[in-house]
Amino acid sequence: DQKQPDKAIEVLVATARIPENAKSGVAAESMVKAADILLADKADIEHAMERYEEATDLARFLTDEERRQQVLEVCYFRLAEYAFQNKKWAVALEFYTLLRKNGTTLNVLPRMMKCQAELGMDPDAYARGESELAFIRKKIAENPGTYAAAEGEVFLADHDLTAALAQGRSSASLQRCAAAYADILKRYPPAILAEFHLHSYILVQLGRSQ
Repeated sequence: DQKQPDKAIEVLVATARIPENAKSGVAAESMVKAADILLADKADIEHAMERYEEATDLARFLTDEERRQQVLEVCYFRLAEYAFQNKKWAVALEFYTLLRKNGTTLNVLPRMMKCQAELGMDPDAYARGESELAFIRKKIAENPGTYAAAEGEVFLADHDLTAALAQGRSSASLQRCAAAYADILKRYPPAILAEFHLHSYILVQLGRSQ
């Protein structure tokens, strides 16, 4: 019955958007289930990805670390694979990177190396760090005001956020990260930020920096 998955999605999304369900984990897990149904039963990939993005945002309210990691594992992987299949190499690389930082046991290194190759990066640049950052800065300078530049700025902001979180969530460094994401949202037009849900991704990262 076509109405059954539609009803299930409606109930799950409504459940996920009840504020009281956020900390318990019900919200994030319900949103993941809604996304799974959209993907498997409805073949509605675009809306499924939007629900996975919402679930990553809801996951930050989870106090149970294991359940939070499980939600993020599913979401990051789905979003990374979708970007990879659509040849959005920078976005895919960002999500695969988040997946690894989340402690995944999945072997995503070959995917990451493919993304780097398509972006023209040295395969060893990820490990060396500074070479990768220099490459991204060059791309931003060469493509001002474009989606490629916005992607690059987000990549650099992600790099700073990762460093800030690794240092124990220093309030000053996290505030600088939050300001960087907010500045990207302010400077780039909605049409560019709408490409491949970059706006939603930035909001997720902004939430992690607060």
